Amino acid sequence: FTGIATCLVWHLAPTNVVIRDIVVTSQMSHLKNVLHLIGCCLESAFPVMVYEYAPGTKFLDECLCRRIYGKALSWKCRVKIAKDIASVLVYVHTSFRRPIIFRDLTPSNVLIDPSGVAKLFDFTFSVFLPPGEVQVKDHGGSQGGHLDPQHKISGLVTEKTDVYSFGVLMLALFTGETDAMKHREGTRERIHIRDYVKDFLVTHQVKEIADPRMLEDEGNNKDEMEQQLLDFLDLALRCTEYEGINRPDMIDVAKELRQMERS
Repeated sequence: FTGIATCLVWHLAPTNVVIRDIVVTSQMSHLKNVLHLIGCCLESAFPVMVYEYAPGTKFLDECLCRRIYGKALSWKCRVKIAKDIASVLVYVHTSFRRPIIFRDLTPSNVLIDPSGVAKLFDFTFSVFLPPGEVQVKDHGGSQGGHLDPQHKISGLVTEKTDVYSFGVLMLALFTGETDAMKHREGTRERIHIRDYVKDFLVTHQVKEIADPRMLEDEGNNKDEMEQQLLDFLDLALRCTEYEGINRPDMIDVAKELRQMERS
């Protein structure tokens, strides 16, 4: 692989599960916002995946972590990251005879290359919907706060499963907090980040819940950003509605984010 630096990603999962990642990822090598799979080895104790990798690439959760030194992601960059990942989810939902649901979207499934391009990877827990069906039963994925609570209870996977996880990702981009569970203000009670944000907005301004680092370089535009911040946060909260029927479709989410990026 002359001229290409590579990164080995080890999967601590059975080979038959990892094959799902290979099948899905190999069909999307033409997308700039999906990490390109170069090769794999299934004969070792744990399967090894070899991806195209540019030096300086970081996981999104590393980019958001306040304890890691480095330039913080700007507001403009965060909107672009959300828009790019939304576009990938729209693609997998609409471009195949059997729609693909990513299911397990978290900041650790997104890489940011040195040019600021977001790349989704690891389709290990993705699910194919049967032709003509809008849902399928399949227990799996993480049990963290990024996973759709309705899926946790019923095991049913739908396109709205990805909408929920994407909304939690948007909240991470907005607040700079990658942990989906937070302590309720003034207490030791642990609540989901969507409830934490809703509670906070009752008595605080939207800018006080936003990651202050992304506003540092906005200069005199800080006041003009408030509507953009409100629009972004409103979309994230709509995506994380408990009832899937109340969440927007992924294609509409992507359209709203494209409009925000243009503004």
